[in-house]
Amino acid sequence: MNRGIKFAPFCVLATTLTASCPARANTIIFQCGVSFAVDLKNHTVNNQPATINATAIDWHVALEPADDTGVIYYHIDRTTGILTESFTYHLPNGSTQSDDPTTYRCTEGGARPTILRFRR
Repeated sequence: MNRGIKFAPFCVLATTLTASCPARANTIIFQCGVSFAVDLKNHTVNNQPATINATAIDWHVALEPADDTGVIYYHIDRTTGILTESFTYHLPNGSTQSDDPTTYRCTEGGARPTILRFRR
């Protein structure tokens, strides 16, 4: 039997299956005035631990101690593309001050694609 005849359909099938199964990106870049790199595999945003699910991304950043300390809280609603940012400051006198949340419209920028590699 001619092996070339069997090999051609196999190549077509392999190419079709590979093309129909998109590679999942491990990192999504959100543009919200500034860029946020969301690492889906490691559950981080800009290398900060994050809670990531299908509808939201939440993380916070502790401010460096200077005269006061504080925390910036971030929430991206993945269904609307809205980033909500809020601050809580811990002042030297022991009091806490928070601001009203600020919202920003985000767009999903370029993603760093996962490149499928085949071993021989």
